[in-house]
Amino acid sequence: MYNGKIRIALVEDSNCDLVLIKKVLENGFNEAEIHVFSTIEGIIKDHHATIIPEKNDKGEVVAFHGTSQDVTVRMDAIRKIQESEDRLDAAIKGADLGVWDLDIESGRNLVNTRWYSMLGYEPFDFEANFQSFLSLLHQIGRAHV
Repeated sequence: MYNGKIRIALVEDSNCDLVLIKKVLENGFNEAEIHVFSTIEGIIKDHHATIIPEKNDKGEVVAFHGTSQDVTVRMDAIRKIQESEDRLDAAIKGADLGVWDLDIESGRNLVNTRWYSMLGYEPFDFEANFQSFLSLLHQIGRAHV
């Protein structure tokens, strides 16, 4: 059996279980991301379902075992974060801003190519880490960082 994923879009009025089982049988998948449109509420609900066919000695499917979880809240949050990141990216590019971001806990830096060019360097001329940032500061300013 292929342990892959399949995406299925369904209308709540349809027989979701039969459609999922049919897709599992046809494709050998055992995990599905199901997007169910509720015609009653007029909203899309996201579900994650895992379904495993049980086979007999002849390889025939005799039963199915599975779970389904409503992940609508999580998927909505992921979509909102992505939309927010897209808007921020568009604003940064539109304003032609250089970005230098330090994750204090991990020590990782995130810079864009504009940041280098604003300082008169080619992208990735040097590693953008905290030490290189300090070396770019004037001695007087460095004492305050």
